[in-house]
Amino acid sequence: MADSTPLEERDASSASRSKSESHTTPPSYASALSYDRTVDRREVQRCALSEVFLTDFAQSDSGKYVAAALLPTSHACFGDHIRVPQAVDTLLLLECCRQAVICASHRVLGQALESTSQVTDWTFQLVAPAGGEPPPDEALASQRDPVQMAIRLAIASRDQTQGSVAADFVLDAWHGTRPVAHGKISARFVPTELAESFRLYYQPKRWITSHELPRTQARPSPVLPAQVARHNPANVVLTDARLRPAGVTAVLGVIPDHPTYFDDPTDHYPAMVLMEAARQAALLHSGPDGRVLAYRASLYQLADVGSAVRVVTSGPRGRAAARGGQPEIAVRFMQHGVELSEVHVKVDVAERASAPSSGDKRPPIDGPPTA
Repeated sequence: MADSTPLEERDASSASRSKSESHTTPPSYASALSYDRTVDRREVQRCALSEVFLTDFAQSDSGKYVAAALLPTSHACFGDHIRVPQAVDTLLLLECCRQAVICASHRVLGQALESTSQVTDWTFQLVAPAGGEPPPDEALASQRDPVQMAIRLAIASRDQTQGSVAADFVLDAWHGTRPVAHGKISARFVPTELAESFRLYYQPKRWITSHELPRTQARPSPVLPAQVARHNPANVVLTDARLRPAGVTAVLGVIPDHPTYFDDPTDHYPAMVLMEAARQAALLHSGPDGRVLAYRASLYQLADVGSAVRVVTSGPRGRAAARGGQPEIAVRFMQHGVELSEVHVKVDVAERASAPSSGDKRPPIDGPPTA
């Protein structure tokens, strides 16, 4: 388990600097963080140790906390991308921030390890590079040694009611003295027994879990990996995709025993699965060579893994997207006619639009092309 000693005691010389920290300056306590071992996997709600990226968590001063994350040098899911130049997966960075927030719910907010969590809103954006520097995701991918990140958290607000806690976290991630990303995560943490009581009241019919679905469940008309910048078909989460004049329509289709997407048996699609589906839908919409810069999501209701989830995109495409350079693609998730969540994905398509294409890898168009 990671060292629980307050950072002030580990690095007392930096205590006087922490008062003036902001998201534009690196965490002053970063040098005191440990990257030698992971935190308890239960503190980040993971089953497999290979899915735990957080290595330390401590308080830096009143109201601020800092976490350490060690990015894997290889990963079957987060490392499976077709992109030149190579870049670290933005969703891997978001997952590290998510784990920092979950850890904070236990160590700071006092929630039991058996508590459940539900993300309600989050934003995440890569920091724009300074003049002449490569983008941060590309800079991280060029490192020879495992990448050490420091993630600073501040709790902007919290509301505690009947044992549950809702909180807003503001985060910024750093690699050494270079800023990588910043964002905000709003989440609700509820003791498991209380969460089950709420579920039975509002949802009397039991949902099946991901591990109860057939392991060889057929995925009709799966999306080709290259269409979403993937190598491995197992990491593709969309099926039955159609590119229409207004955007892409598809169906969520995740392998039930996927080791990352369903690391823990669950009766609903985790927030990170929806984010990956939104990323893939945005690439189907704009083209597989696009570079994802930011996410903005609102998650209204849970998505039942036992029922079909429809994915619909909208936003500029073709020459209209190229003129903007960095269009924001809206991705909506629907189940039983109800909108469950909405994710906006900002994609940089300027480079792709100005360079010779390696071929259109998008799904067939079921209507006339748009300008």
